[in-house]
Amino acid sequence: MKKIIKRIALVIAAVLGLVLIIGFCFGVKLFVIGEPVGSGSKGLFCDTVLSGQTLNLYVSTTGSAEAYRGIKVKQKDDALYVKARRVLVSSLARSGDFNLSLDIGGINKVYLGDKLIWTEDEEPAE
Repeated sequence: MKKIIKRIALVIAAVLGLVLIIGFCFGVKLFVIGEPVGSGSKGLFCDTVLSGQTLNLYVSTTGSAEAYRGIKVKQKDDALYVKARRVLVSSLARSGDFNLSLDIGGINKVYLGDKLIWTEDEEPAE
């Protein structure tokens, strides 16, 4: 009888441990890893203002529980690529918006993720 109770306790402990590990991984995916911002991203507001050779980029989310982290800017040929990851708001990522000032000397295009957000040919909106 005691062996059966020990086995049942071990099975319950193993199941609870597995549930905790799965929950931890799910939380890390939502709050730390997130998803990349790109053309398929919904609820994303992006505004660009050109001032001389500086492009001011303002990005905001329309979702109240979303934030951005891991913002990186890389230059490849004549284009700038701004990469970010969308996560849920936490102590690691608190803001649902970010501002960047980009020096665009020699740059013809700026992408947010894989979405083209600015080109040199762009006429200012009036």
